[in-house]
Amino acid sequence: MKPLGSLAIVLTGRVGLSPIMIGRAGALERLRTVIEMAELHASDLPTVVLIAGEAGIGKTRLVRETLAILPRDVTVFSAIAEPNSPGHPFDVARQLVSAAAGTEGQPNDDPTDAVIAAITAAAGEGRVAVVIEDLHWIDSDSVNVIDAIARQRLPNVMMFATYRPSDLSRGAPGGDLVLRLERRNEVDQFRLDRLDRAEVGMLINAIIGRPPSSAAVEAVHRRSGGVPFVVEELMRFAGPDACIDDIVDAQLPWSLEEVVRQQVAALNPQERVIVEVLAVFGQPAGFEQLLAVTDLDERELLANLRALVGKEVVEETRNDRLWFRHALLAESVVQQLLGRERRRLHKRCFETISSLTPDEYAALAHHANGAGRFEDIVAIARVGSRAYLDRGATFQALRLATLGLGEAPEDAALLAVATEAAWRLDFVAESAAHAVTWKRVAPTVADRIDAIRYAGRIEIESRRGQRPDAAVNDLVEMAESLPDGADRARAEAAVAQLLMLIDDSQAVEWAERAIARAEIAGDKQILVQARLERASAHSLTSSRTESLAALRDVTQDARAIGDGVLLSRALNNTLDLLPPHSEESRAMRAELRSTAAAFGFDKLGHVNVLWWDAIAAQANGDLNAFHRTINEWISWTPAKKNSARYKSVAIALAAEEGRVADGLAMMETDGGRWVCRWEHSDLTIAQLSLAAVARDTHLGRLAFDQFVSGTPPPDNWLAQSVIVQAVAAAIDLGIPTTEIRERLLGGLLADHSAREELAEAAQGLLLLADNDPKAAVVALRATIANARECLPRYVEGSLHLALAAALLAGGDRHGALVATRTSIDTLATWPGWRRDRADAMLARLAGSQSRPIGDLTARESEVATLIAEGLTNGQLAERLFISPKTAAVHVSNILAKLSLSSRTEIAAWSIRRELTTNI
Repeated sequence: MKPLGSLAIVLTGRVGLSPIMIGRAGALERLRTVIEMAELHASDLPTVVLIAGEAGIGKTRLVRETLAILPRDVTVFSAIAEPNSPGHPFDVARQLVSAAAGTEGQPNDDPTDAVIAAITAAAGEGRVAVVIEDLHWIDSDSVNVIDAIARQRLPNVMMFATYRPSDLSRGAPGGDLVLRLERRNEVDQFRLDRLDRAEVGMLINAIIGRPPSSAAVEAVHRRSGGVPFVVEELMRFAGPDACIDDIVDAQLPWSLEEVVRQQVAALNPQERVIVEVLAVFGQPAGFEQLLAVTDLDERELLANLRALVGKEVVEETRNDRLWFRHALLAESVVQQLLGRERRRLHKRCFETISSLTPDEYAALAHHANGAGRFEDIVAIARVGSRAYLDRGATFQALRLATLGLGEAPEDAALLAVATEAAWRLDFVAESAAHAVTWKRVAPTVADRIDAIRYAGRIEIESRRGQRPDAAVNDLVEMAESLPDGADRARAEAAVAQLLMLIDDSQAVEWAERAIARAEIAGDKQILVQARLERASAHSLTSSRTESLAALRDVTQDARAIGDGVLLSRALNNTLDLLPPHSEESRAMRAELRSTAAAFGFDKLGHVNVLWWDAIAAQANGDLNAFHRTINEWISWTPAKKNSARYKSVAIALAAEEGRVADGLAMMETDGGRWVCRWEHSDLTIAQLSLAAVARDTHLGRLAFDQFVSGTPPPDNWLAQSVIVQAVAAAIDLGIPTTEIRERLLGGLLADHSAREELAEAAQGLLLLADNDPKAAVVALRATIANARECLPRYVEGSLHLALAAALLAGGDRHGALVATRTSIDTLATWPGWRRDRADAMLARLAGSQSRPIGDLTARESEVATLIAEGLTNGQLAERLFISPKTAAVHVSNILAKLSLSSRTEIAAWSIRRELTTNI
């Protein structure tokens, strides 16, 4: 193992009394296997090992033993999270920079780039170990750095993380990181349990160097509960003689608290003061802090600290950072203090932190609470929660605001922070409850406007089945009653936002009013917000080009004023207009991910970007990546399985794969539920496509009628694809081209801002259906050439196949063959009915029947048909008079040739093939 120096996050830990680790042989062997197999995993991302367990269970010891067995070519670095880390941006990540550079990181530096560069450099030379201890205390900024590392294509990087499950919670940075890693990386889970009686006996044997009596084992097991650290502390106190006779019950303390009580009693007065101060302080303390709280002079403090380190009571965890060998010791000391003693020490800690580090708001609130200074908690929470929110520590902000609200339930400033923080974290119910109270007690006009806006927005986002008319009406009434100025601009911008969210074209008018007043008032934040609402609503009245230009401009404005929430919203709304498989979209998704992370805007952060990543994979024609990413997205948001957004994607995917029954089952939607207009068009086009694949003319007619009588698709990147797919499905269902032109191109798109462009995109398919192949060739080539940026690859592949059909109908067999091969290449990673049709066309044009469909042999084609009937490998062997091993080989060959991943997909392919050959 290489010395510290490049990129590994290694956790400093505590050394136990036992020279060997007991009861963890299985875990250590598994870890050894993980290390050996890391580079053989299917993923090219770092391998992750999560080690969970309660305090004192031996997580740090297991990590240390693992590091000891690492090969010599592995580079290891160290960092550790502490109880106060959540209030310190980049606390853990900055330790990595310090280790790499050999210096202390600067407090205000963002170390992300430096850390990733260090890891990449180290990984270029050999394997790297990244170990994160006490993940439950990690700060949100460091989470984003660690997550960025975990998303790098560095298969020779191993990440180890230890945490206490009981200290993780939804929305907490550490809990969020664990979920991200579990859903994306190759993850090995380790859960350390307590030692059983036999293992406790082995541990005692290792500590004292000889077998203990059965009475000793029973007493230690009973009193320690099988927690290794407690076992060692009991033995440290009792000594080896307590385990060799029958008076063990009299000699052994009954608990860790009793051990600590007697250890503290044996300290001199000054040592005891230091221990009690450190325990109440509740986190690693610096020398200056201990100097201020203990009232000892520098020489006395230093001498006594050295003594305590020598007695293995405390240790220096980092440079000038003192803490107990284990947090359980601190808890035991605190529990033994009298209430008056605790309050006195909390008061001293409060005064010291107020003087030395007044921006330690969470610690200040903790000590104010412990000192009984409840009147100070509200003032601290007002300032601290807003400061945390402004720097992106959203979970910390919500926790501190909630603590303050416990003392002052109707404090408007705390309610404002709690509402916004909960909204950013997507805690819908909590945010809504705070917004209602905030609206009722709002002391200023601006406060009331913001409270109503949040309440209305939350109502829209929670999809309660109705428009937020009450909120809109309240804001309109306020706006019309206010004099010109910033407050009126704020109210008008709030109206514009709510109307924009429900696709009401009046949003543009209200936004323009707010812009004019905000410019006069000189309120840049309201000005940019109003411009964002106008740009976002532009697609209701303007072309995609105009809307995209407006959103790009306002994105720049949001960057300029440094408002992360507005910038995240601007980036997110721009993604609706950009082809997701474009380079600009990829860059914007990366910026949205980092911006939302930096400002603690979870609602538009990692999970939201996952959605856009999935749509990008779909548009790029990568079915496996689409499946993987959309499944990861839905695993974060299982409730959204019933949303129109997800159902439209799921039904469309079922249609693409020929899973007709699955698609039909998903079509049972709540018709009375309000959906936005793009959800409506997405749902209906998915249903129309499914009907076409199923050759269900009745369902197809219903879906077509619903589509053409509904709201036209917005002029975004997907509009051309929606119209092309609608026309193609309608033609497949036998709907006359005259009706398609009249009702779809003429009726639905009559007032569409991009009507001419959309109609031209569909002309090639209509001309081919009208048996005018020469004109169809010209139109199809124009569509492919002009609209490729805004066409998903799978739709483009179908247009190439339509072009092949038109060329063949016109007598150009060679041109048809070239177009068909282009179609197959375009659909290379998109197995489904589209590629099946292209394969069938290629077989027809090539004139070879040896591998008629999907490049399968006749025997493999027969096997695929039997798999669709539900036969197992054993049943296949019996039916075809072959061995089960040969049957398995046939199945493997089919999977490889068709780029499929399961027998279920083979069955779906076989069913689609039957549909295709019956065209």
